[in-house]
Amino acid sequence: SSTCPDVVYSFTPATTGTWAIDTNGSAIDTVLYVHSGACPGTQIACDDDGGSGNQSALLVSLTAGTTYYIFVDSYSGFFGCTNGNYTLHVNLSVSGGDTCATAPAISGAGSWAGNTCGLVSDYGGSCAGTGAPDAVFAWTAPTSGTWNFDLFNSGFDTSLYVRSASCTGSEVDCDDDYWGVAGASYFSASLTAGLYYVFVDGYGSGDCGSYQLDIY
Repeated sequence: SSTCPDVVYSFTPATTGTWAIDTNGSAIDTVLYVHSGACPGTQIACDDDGGSGNQSALLVSLTAGTTYYIFVDSYSGFFGCTNGNYTLHVNLSVSGGDTCATAPAISGAGSWAGNTCGLVSDYGGSCAGTGAPDAVFAWTAPTSGTWNFDLFNSGFDTSLYVRSASCTGSEVDCDDDYWGVAGASYFSASLTAGLYYVFVDGYGSGDCGSYQLDIY
């Protein structure tokens, strides 16, 4: 909001590609936007409430060596600005692998995007996923604590599950249709630091499409 306090970051990516930027985990209702050119420059992306709850999340194509400006703002609602602590994540977006052997290594909080259509159904969770194409990430929790996983910003009926230590390790949790909302997979888990495998799956045979995996 133009009437609320904001902060600005100068960001120069080292790699050309799609970058996932979000404020998941913030204590306030955020607005997030990215500009190119001299500050303030030209707005190339903007989001409000695209992340978890009232947080912001967006995917934007950025060019290596070019400086961009990332603005973290607060939403101006009925009761005015929501000022307070915020968290900003900026990660190069990578797609999940077709199998655990090809799963990209990711770590910590962030957002990663891709499309499961064209992949093979290799796995299934206790709640759903058998018969649907799936994508896999090899995710490392850098610290012990509570971690949240969601597929809220996805374009199909999803299921989501996590296994510890290995592809066939113990299932940490599995969710489909969080709070009865089709496609809105989410769960929160208390984890120890270490390696986990995160599976982005469909609900049933033929359920596939674009997804955004958020971990925070």
